[in-house]
Amino acid sequence: MILLDLFTEYSPVFNRENNYYGKKWIWCMLHNFGGNPGMWGNLTHVLRQPHLDRGKGSDNTMDGVGITMEAIGQNYVMYEAMLEARWNSEPIAARKWLDDYVQRRYGEKVGKSTEVQNAWVILEDVVYCAPTHNVSYVESVPCIRDLTPKTPFRVDPLNRPVSNNGVTGSLDDLWKAWKLLLSPNVAALGAGNVDPFNHDVVDLGVNVLTNEFTLRLHNFYAAYKAKNLASVKEYGSQLLELIEDMDKLLATDNYYLLGKWIADARTLAGANKTEADLYEFNARNQLTLWGPDGNINDYARKSWNGLYGDYYYTRHRMFVEDVIAAVSAGKDFDQGAYNTKCLAYEKEWQNSKTVYPSTGTGNTLEVANSLAKKYGH
Repeated sequence: MILLDLFTEYSPVFNRENNYYGKKWIWCMLHNFGGNPGMWGNLTHVLRQPHLDRGKGSDNTMDGVGITMEAIGQNYVMYEAMLEARWNSEPIAARKWLDDYVQRRYGEKVGKSTEVQNAWVILEDVVYCAPTHNVSYVESVPCIRDLTPKTPFRVDPLNRPVSNNGVTGSLDDLWKAWKLLLSPNVAALGAGNVDPFNHDVVDLGVNVLTNEFTLRLHNFYAAYKAKNLASVKEYGSQLLELIEDMDKLLATDNYYLLGKWIADARTLAGANKTEADLYEFNARNQLTLWGPDGNINDYARKSWNGLYGDYYYTRHRMFVEDVIAAVSAGKDFDQGAYNTKCLAYEKEWQNSKTVYPSTGTGNTLEVANSLAKKYGH
């Protein structure tokens, strides 16, 4: 028998159960639930802690390391670090490991550039410093929340990226890291021809812009509470525009496409159209309602082109319209009525056959630079 300590990087059990009383066990990093997007993880911890836990006591029965995530396709740096950690005879310094990782990922010329190295120093300090999960308001069913604005804006579990162990970072830190990746000096090195670099530009950019979305959501809620119709309309328009702009950025990367997900599902059915339709329904349902009535709604949410530009956009458009209507009529927003209408739309979407792009469109660096100029601090 070999036991998996399923979530060791965050909530280890071996140290509460006497090293499993002599049974062999595996130090596991779970990290991700539902394949959710975002940037988080404790890089220093996974490079260091398995070594320390392996050496605790003569009765230690740790027999290896593993990854137990519910999905991959995000935070590649964490999985590389976790799987590489125990191939070394002693703990590795995160900063040194990152220097090597970035060069492997982007190539030596791009990876060694001062701007890229400095961007990843920021990401190590602000993003990859805590293991807990995170939430984006773009991908959840809209509702009126009591969000207290923070100054400076704190990067915490309610936003992206996560920082939950007393480590604080500002949105300005994320902007600085993204702008370093987008610097002309890096582009001149041919970074735009490196797929993993473009992928990370999209990933970080969406994380930056979802934080900008949350800031505007603060303003939208405040305007609603003040029953200020002009401001509700203004900030509601900004929210919808941001979702559309993020969808354009996501569209530039082949790995952030709802269309590819659906096309791959339909391909599994071969020439059988009935099966293809069923596979498409399940592909849509898993990402959204995951059940007939939103049983675990948005559990497997994704930051994907198509989902942003259609599904999430429509839910937020309906929400903004209903809030505007309530304020115009001098009434309170009816969350229950909205939820009923939203569920009806979500069910309709499960069975739709809208075709979304299955290959990337647009130039990542061009789109990213235009959005950085439009929203940048």
